[in-house]
Amino acid sequence: MPLILSGAIFISKFNERGSAMKELKFVQLEKGNEEHLKSAKSVWIPFIHEVNAHDKEIQTEDEIVLGLRKRIGIQGSRKDMHFEIVLLNNEVIGIAMFAIDLGTIYGLLEPGYGTVMGFYIKPEYRRRGYGKELYMHIEDVLKNDGTSKMYICPDAVTGVPFWSAMGFRDSGKFDPDDKKPIYIKRINRLHEIISVFTSEYLSHELAEKIALMQWHTKEPQFTNGVKRMVYDGKLFSDCFNVIATNTNNNVVGRLYCQTNQEDPFLWYYGDLAVSPEYRRQHIATKMLTCAISTLMSRGCHVLRTYVDPDNIPSIKLQKTFDFLEKSYKTFDNLLNEGQTMFELELEQYNVIPASADEARFVTMLYGENQEALHGAVIMLDK
Repeated sequence: MPLILSGAIFISKFNERGSAMKELKFVQLEKGNEEHLKSAKSVWIPFIHEVNAHDKEIQTEDEIVLGLRKRIGIQGSRKDMHFEIVLLNNEVIGIAMFAIDLGTIYGLLEPGYGTVMGFYIKPEYRRRGYGKELYMHIEDVLKNDGTSKMYICPDAVTGVPFWSAMGFRDSGKFDPDDKKPIYIKRINRLHEIISVFTSEYLSHELAEKIALMQWHTKEPQFTNGVKRMVYDGKLFSDCFNVIATNTNNNVVGRLYCQTNQEDPFLWYYGDLAVSPEYRRQHIATKMLTCAISTLMSRGCHVLRTYVDPDNIPSIKLQKTFDFLEKSYKTFDNLLNEGQTMFELELEQYNVIPASADEARFVTMLYGENQEALHGAVIMLDK
């Protein structure tokens, strides 16, 4: 029999495969509300049984209900903690528990991620868009709570396909308790601006941010290691970094370039890294484009890199830029034996300084076509 529930209700309307508009309702469970408890039990018990079956664990129904009471009991202690049931035409079809994680997973992720601790849609209502609609509701709520990133530890059998379809990507890290992979997703990117720039020398703050992005730590040995690489590169030849930062000025990507000690026209690039939650946004492509532009201005003839043979995304990136696989050679004292070597020959240009009259003509011509070129203002001296 359909249920009419009291409590905070959020309504989402959508068209189910071209049919009439359906309404999903999301009701926040309240401590001490037996009506809520009864409704939650109808979906929480089969949910836990399903999870336990995959994890090969056994719980009695009484144990599951006791755990449910405890979870409902902590509701209201924080405004960014949510435990909701999902209703379709006033029938309970699902349940979800989600919150902002104020702690961290053993230092693997920084605090502030949104996370989903429980997510369930009745089997007979799956593959009809309700799971996606529930997730979009969760994402909207957590955005309003102030987060711009989420993580989950999905079940390998049923969870990974769904959460991958929702845009989550494997971070390469594992929750040491659940022994499950940590998947992450960046949300609320609408107004986020990614800046890419070169840096000859690194401040301590910037080196610290690079260490945090690449190795998830601010320990001095990692920060000093980043700075030492630049010091040695400048001491024995020349080098620079290409850095990508987000709107909050946090480092989200980095690559390192260094010239060969014996051949100044030969350069190497490596240490290419992009934060997992910022991948698939072409940041690596933008950084490498910036690096190549800088290298051409420095007279580089050949750019070399080394790639692990199993790193398919990196190999694809090299081929996108027309890098060619070459027979392995060493580069200074780099330790990369067993990797595949790629090289890119850069075009060379002869630059002839313009006269004052020629500069005025170019400036005038550019100004007349600035709107069509979508260009910024360029002063005469540039």
